[in-house]
This record gives sequence, structure tokens and C-alpha cells, in this order.
Amino acid sequence: MAMPESEKKLFLLDAYALIYRAHFAFIKNPRITSKGKNTGVMFGFTNSLLEVLQKQQPTHIGVAFDLPGPTFRHEAYKEYKANRQETPEDIKEGVPVVKEIIKAFNIPILELPTYEADDIIGTIAKKAKKKGFTVYMMTPDKDFGQLVDDKILLYKPAFMGNAVDIMGVEEIKEKWGIDHVDQVRDMLGMQGDASDNIPGIPGVGPKTAQKYIKAYGSVESLVEHAHELKGKQKENVEKYGAQGIMSKQLATIVTDAPIDFKPEELKYESPDESKLRPLFEELEFLEGGPFTSDDRKVALLGKTLARNLNKKVGDTIRLKVLRDQRTLEFSYTLEAEPHTKWAEAFRKSGELKARRGIAVENR
Repeated sequence: MAMPESEKKLFLLDAYALIYRAHFAFIKNPRITSKGKNTGVMFGFTNSLLEVLQKQQPTHIGVAFDLPGPTFRHEAYKEYKANRQETPEDIKEGVPVVKEIIKAFNIPILELPTYEADDIIGTIAKKAKKKGFTVYMMTPDKDFGQLVDDKILLYKPAFMGNAVDIMGVEEIKEKWGIDHVDQVRDMLGMQGDASDNIPGIPGVGPKTAQKYIKAYGSVESLVEHAHELKGKQKENVEKYGAQGIMSKQLATIVTDAPIDFKPEELKYESPDESKLRPLFEELEFLEGGPFTSDDRKVALLGKTLARNLNKKVGDTIRLKVLRDQRTLEFSYTLEAEPHTKWAEAFRKSGELKARRGIAVENR
């Protein structure tokens, strides 16, 4: 879908969705600085932000974050998102820095207790539309399709070779196989959403959900007509119909959260270079940093080996990575109990110092 021209163009970024996206983009090849800091999360998020600012040139922009703690959805269903694994360490370390970067760009951070970023974006998007804005919800999250209309669009950023995808009403309907975008909620209510631990109706996948949508239009209507079904499908809908309706409610993005839309506060002007440059220098985002991409791979290997040298938490290990007749050095303080299997194997074979030019000095 082509991006329409608009004098008032608002981008609303789903922070954690983009942060996790950056995490997975660099999970196999982490971006390591000369001091041993993993900056993949910060680098990936910043790239996505710069792409929007430079190519799409929004007049207004805001970044929505989830706050720690339960939301109103947890009150409705205690198992909501209960299957989530512990936050990866690089994300824990990266989020505060990402927020510093956003502030240095002079972009407001949007947060609201007991509500999720989805609800903040949904509410502001609806309010902004009434004030004549074209709104782009920047997120890879499929759930946002329920909010799309003629002035509110889903902007899925480029990822792993895939181009930017801007989805309007017709694109959402085609993707989900539905008649109108509000039925995204019904699809999620029927089939559930494993990423958020929304249960849905057992035995109902995307194809069956599409069939039910075509026949009955909504979860509620499906439950009302459960007697028309046969066999196991009838049994499941009769037994778990209420769960399907609850799942739809959990998947519904709130559009009346208690947050104001103040256009003057979201208007984008320019970054604060006095704050942004020191951050970029520290993170080695600017040209002239000490590591090439190959150097980072070797340094990461050195760091990994060092963690496996029978060291205890709190010990500091100084690494010297020899690469193309250069010596790159950084210190690493062990923050978790190491595994010794690799180190024992290297010591026994006498290859530790010879392998890939890595010398490790224990301290």
C-alpha cells in the first residue's frame, strides 16, 4: 500500500515490539563494543527510528512503553501472558539506554499504569484521527489490525530482508480472511494468541476460525449457534464458548484509555545533538569504532571462552583478541556462574591460546 500524503502525519511506535525485534535480529551475531557491551537492542531500535524520521518525515511522533506490573487484563484473566519467559539480559540492559536515545531525539515517551502500549496507541490514534491526522501504528504486532481504517494504518517496519509493509483496511481483511477489520478480535477470540497466553477455543485454528467468521460473523454469534455444529466442534464451542468471548475481550485494544492527545507535545522538530552524540559515541554507533563486524565475532568468541574458565561470579578477566596483527583488549567481569565444559576441553587439548588468536589472562 502506498503511503498517502498528509500535512499532519503521526507515527506511534510500539516500543517493546520493536525492541524484541531488534533483539532477535542480532541474537546470532551480537553487536559488541570495544568494552564488551552488547548494543544490538539499541542499534536495531535506533535504525528503525532513523528510518522513519528520514524516509517518512512524520510531523508528530511518540513512543509507547509498557510499564512493569499487572494490567487490567491480568485482573480479568490471571494467566494472561503467564507463559512469557524471563526478559533477556540484553533487553534489560538495553531498555534504559533506548529511553535515553528517544529523549535525546526530543521524542516523548508515552506510558500509563495498568494499561499496555497497545491501549495507549489505540486511544491516541483514535483521538488524533478526529483532529485530522493520518496515523501510522509502527509495530510488527498483528493485533493492531483491528484498529485500521481510512486514516489509521499499520506500519510494519522492514525486517530481515522484508520491505516495509503499510497495511490499510483491504490488506488487513485479505491477510485475516475476514469481512471487516473489527473481526480481528473475533479471530483472536476463537483461535487464541499463544504469545499472550490467550486461550481461545480448543481445536480452533486460523482456518476453522475463518470458517466460523464467514458463517456466524462473531464469537458471540458462534456461541449462540453452537447447536448447529456437529461432533467435537459442537462440544468444544458449547464447553469453551465463554472462554472464547473472554479471549476476544483480552485481545481487544482499548481506545478510551485515560490519556490525552496533545499535538503540540508530540510535534517533531529535531534531536538534541549535545545529548545524542555522546550516547552514539559511547555505543560506538558512529564511524571509526574499533571493531569491524568480523572483529566483533572474534571478540564475542573470546568473551564466551573467558566465561568458561572455572571463574566465579565477580572475577574479572582481561581479554586480548588478536586480529590481523592488531590487539583488541577489553575486560569482562563475570556476572553469572560459568560453565566449564568448553574450557576443560580446550585446556586438555592445549589449543586455548592457539585457537583463533585469542589469549586470555585470568585475574
